[in-house]
Amino acid sequence: MRNIIKHKILGLAFFALVVTACNTAEQGVSSIVSPDGYPVATITNNITNNIVFEGDTARFYIKTDKWLDRSVTFTLHVTGGTAEEHVDYEFLSEEGSAQLAPYTDSVAIEVLFIMDNLPEIGDKTFEYEISVDQLSDRYLINPSTVLPSGSLTLKNYNDPEKLTVTFGWPSHDDDFDCVAINLAGDSWGLAGTSDNPEIMLDFSLADPDDTYYYGVDPYDVSTTVTAYTISIGYPDQTVEFITGNFDLDNLGGLTQDYFPFWDMNFYRILETSIWII
Repeated sequence: MRNIIKHKILGLAFFALVVTACNTAEQGVSSIVSPDGYPVATITNNITNNIVFEGDTARFYIKTDKWLDRSVTFTLHVTGGTAEEHVDYEFLSEEGSAQLAPYTDSVAIEVLFIMDNLPEIGDKTFEYEISVDQLSDRYLINPSTVLPSGSLTLKNYNDPEKLTVTFGWPSHDDDFDCVAINLAGDSWGLAGTSDNPEIMLDFSLADPDDTYYYGVDPYDVSTTVTAYTISIGYPDQTVEFITGNFDLDNLGGLTQDYFPFWDMNFYRILETSIWII
């Protein structure tokens, strides 16, 4: 009888050990600290209908519902699209990141869409997502936080007070200077930066109702025949392109004008008025 009791006790002890081991295993994979006490971040922006124009600054506002005692970094990543960094946009926030400082509840990521004064037809796209990349930071934000992603449409924007005239050519080894005079022969416009295209913004809506002669000086051009494109951006946001060939062997077919400011001659390509648009 004594042996039977001993076996029963050993059986109960073994059963108890199994239960304890199972409970310990379950505790090992469960969350040590509940995320309920961590802040929820809400992310909004100042963009209407997912459309931005050249010159706009897109701001992504990050706000939490409570403070933390340490910093958290949010980053905007460009995931695709046709817009190019340093050409169409640049980050005003360092590398597209913004650090939510301890004991604060808001921060913003800013993206400037560059006003390049280059009249263009067709939109560009800017695809993005916002994330918390550091694993240690990620665990400080409540998992119910929605980190957004999306696509913006970038539209061309002409100066509404001016006629924008650009002159572009294929080879960056060549250099044209662009100038303009009025009917009185006064120096009116100048674009001689060695950039390609050259951009002139000297025709203003505030100008008198006058006609202007716009042309070029082949300052340093090695190609005999150079194809060119003149892009005109009108104040009403329409765009026009004029194409042609500049032939160094047939300059006699062009009208030569004088630009007093540089004491130079140039070849007339375009006659225009700010009011004829």
